[in-house]
Amino acid sequence: MKSFRYNKNEKVIRGYKEEPLPKRRVNWDRIIYLIIFFIILASLIIYVFRRTYFVSSYGEVITSKFEVKFADDVKVVDYLVDENEKVKRGDTLMIVRPEIPPKDTLGLVSQENNTNTDWIEKEKISTQKSISLKHIELQRTKDEIKEVQQQISNQRNEVYLGLNTAGILTATESKAQNLKADQKMQQEEIRYLRTYYAKLLRMEREMSRVTRQVFVIPRNVPFISPIDGIVSQIFARKDEVNYRQEVAMDLINFNKVYIMAYLDQEYFQYFKVGDTVGVKFGNGMKSLGVISNIYMNTAELPSEFHKTYQKTPRTVLARIDPVNAENVSEWKPYYKMGVTVYRPKMFYHWWLNYREKHVDNESSN
Repeated sequence: MKSFRYNKNEKVIRGYKEEPLPKRRVNWDRIIYLIIFFIILASLIIYVFRRTYFVSSYGEVITSKFEVKFADDVKVVDYLVDENEKVKRGDTLMIVRPEIPPKDTLGLVSQENNTNTDWIEKEKISTQKSISLKHIELQRTKDEIKEVQQQISNQRNEVYLGLNTAGILTATESKAQNLKADQKMQQEEIRYLRTYYAKLLRMEREMSRVTRQVFVIPRNVPFISPIDGIVSQIFARKDEVNYRQEVAMDLINFNKVYIMAYLDQEYFQYFKVGDTVGVKFGNGMKSLGVISNIYMNTAELPSEFHKTYQKTPRTVLARIDPVNAENVSEWKPYYKMGVTVYRPKMFYHWWLNYREKHVDNESSN
């Protein structure tokens, strides 16, 4: 066998320098398309979820009105307030003068206490009648408050025992608050009528002292606002006669704010008295309300809530009251504005617990 030798010299390792691979370009078009696709997909999922999970209806924020009327013909001498102006209880709204027929403006007085005070006598009788009626209404309201308070006590025990839901208790407590507000307003109206009756008595005593032929010139009488609110509309013009029982002015009472909801007949079955529903305002703010009453009579949906070329649908009316006093202050700025009333078709209690915690956190922040 032929022998061989290994080369023991220093080995030389040769290598080739690899060229760097070109960097991959970012495909921005694909990324933008994917982002747009996921946004559209998420929006579609949210839309389908809301359409299938929630039922909603239109509504409008309403406040109670106080109509300024007079028991007899009066002439509006001057207005001290303008439309859309806020007023407080005790502010003077206008100056009026009782309008006396021509045959009563001149009278010959031959004996004391024989002056032409027929219009004052009529005004006294009318005022006394109004005071009596207001007392009857006040007593009826007090009786209703006692009944509702008894219901609250019974329902509170039922809720503790798990025999009833908290929503019904909340609706009953809201009804009690509304009755107390009505009671306060009736007391203020009675106080105003008594003040007006005392002024009539003073005018009668002054006119009874006349013992000669005089022109009977009625005195100007200020009208005092019995409530806190805002002047919604003025109907009677200055220096014109406002006839008896005609509305001279409308006052909006912000102490009683509620939402009149127009429930679609298709989703009417999901709304019940005592249920707590969500309220969404035009600016995105959300709140909670309680259905206090559902009216059986149907009404046409207002034109601002449907397209003009469509047939006007008929809806079921429901009154929604604020859950608490904080909601009342939140709803006031949205007077006469449209809102959306909604609730879920299923998992109602889970949604209600979530919304109550969410609303509490928002109010605390």
